[in-house]
Amino acid sequence: MVNGSIAPTDWEYQLADFGTQIASIVFERDRKSLALRQSEARLRSVAANLPNAAVFIVDRNLRYLLAEGKALEGAGMTSGDLVGKTLWEALNPALATQYEPNFRQALGGEPFNLEHSSHNCYYIYHGTPLYNADSDL
Repeated sequence: MVNGSIAPTDWEYQLADFGTQIASIVFERDRKSLALRQSEARLRSVAANLPNAAVFIVDRNLRYLLAEGKALEGAGMTSGDLVGKTLWEALNPALATQYEPNFRQALGGEPFNLEHSSHNCYYIYHGTPLYNADSDL
């Protein structure tokens, strides 16, 4: 006992150590989450500012996860017109029918090229599979 205080018990030291470990885990998770948000923001910024181009990412259900680029504006569309919607919900049936096989090809691991006309413009589409850090589609 020093100046009337009682030394912490082993259990209190273990409890403090456990709290420190939990705080470290939470801090690391928050750091990774922030890094991911910053990376996504950079991607959106680059994609949104590509001149005469657009970037699209769809999931396996052909739901738009990303739709950015100056070419969207030229077609009279915004990211909000596409993101969160499936190909069939976002586009007219003729365009959805034209795009579906190509998008499925990329989702199957094979790149594609498509030239077509829509919204009074001529487009050249280049699609490629996207892989995660584990090399999975």
